[in-house]
Amino acid sequence: MRPLGALLLTAWILLGAAPIASAQTVWVVDPGGQGDFTTLQGCIDDPCVLDGHVCRAVPGTYRENVRFRGKAITLSGAGGPEETIIDGGGNGSTVSFQSGEGPDSILEGFTVRNGSGTWVEYLCLGGGIFVSGASPEIRDCVVTGNTVSVDDFFALGGGIASLYASPVMTRCTVRDNETRGVGAKGTGGGGLFIMGGNPILTACRIEDNRCLYGDETLGGGIACLTASPTLVNSFIARNLAFGDGVFVGGGGLFLSNAAPLLL
Repeated sequence: MRPLGALLLTAWILLGAAPIASAQTVWVVDPGGQGDFTTLQGCIDDPCVLDGHVCRAVPGTYRENVRFRGKAITLSGAGGPEETIIDGGGNGSTVSFQSGEGPDSILEGFTVRNGSGTWVEYLCLGGGIFVSGASPEIRDCVVTGNTVSVDDFFALGGGIASLYASPVMTRCTVRDNETRGVGAKGTGGGGLFIMGGNPILTACRIEDNRCLYGDETLGGGIACLTASPTLVNSFIARNLAFGDGVFVGGGGLFLSNAAPLLL
């Protein structure tokens, strides 16, 4: 199967457009059936989609949970986050990187919403995006409307959780996400939870997120434990940590055994 994107690009070149030194292979994802695939996961999983390829989603809402499965591809929203949405349906993390992905695994131009997290033993992590042991790039995304809620154990990273990982996030907005733990042992990182690793955030906004209840309530915006993240020209505002447990701290940013670099 030859990708529709490549066919269109070939036609463009034959019609006399300016020469291109090298052309990426672009696969078109269109739920209406006018592309190469109808789902994002179908594009990722297809054996014809190789490292270095691009899966480009036409504007619309994709109601699925996306797993990169170690592929070094770019998953791109053609309409940007205003028009291209991944909705996890409250069925686990909406997007996850858990297979050793590196910087050539790229998510760009989506709104990521309605995720509920991934269980790792007694931790429920990463409502919108869960990164574990990987270092993907996430750029020009809006992560919003995700909730990690438990009635026992720990709820961590309503918007994004980075677990012993080093994702690079650029021009992303993490807004209106929540961790909630009535009766839980703890909640942390309403917007972003970081444990281990060296994430880099550049020109990102962490705003209007909430970390609620639990015996310990840590970091309405960001909770960072035993990690060394770098934040460059990033904005943290109007986040909330609220509860009646033994400890409540860090409405905007909570740090424990962490060494962040703020630039």
